[in-house]
Amino acid sequence: MSVLLATQFGFLQADAIGGMVIAGFIFSVAYVSLKQSSLILVDAWHNPVSVDYIKKLVQKKFEGDINVRSIKLRQTGMISQAEIHVEVDGTKPFNDLEMILLNTEKLIKSNIPNMDTVLVVPHTNVKSSKS
Repeated sequence: MSVLLATQFGFLQADAIGGMVIAGFIFSVAYVSLKQSSLILVDAWHNPVSVDYIKKLVQKKFEGDINVRSIKLRQTGMISQAEIHVEVDGTKPFNDLEMILLNTEKLIKSNIPNMDTVLVVPHTNVKSSKS
């Protein structure tokens, strides 16, 4: 368009103005790309609503069995990943612990369809009983 204006209508500055418009577009795309890539390098997704929803969902389903310590979410394209750190009773048998962890993973995946990977990390919470 700028070349047409410069050659047909004699407006010689139109070519320079067109170049500046194109440069502005390139810089705006570069800015957005740099911003998004820096968020990916941080490898985090801050969404307090989702974190609270997941925490309430897990603690409601497994009342008394587990306590949610922290939840870390990561966005990978259209899908999400979750890392859930939970406290469990250290005296539980391994089979029971494994079933709780698997059921927690299934619960999250069934209620949040775009959650691709759910990693549940158990931490022991040994209740000391003094007799």
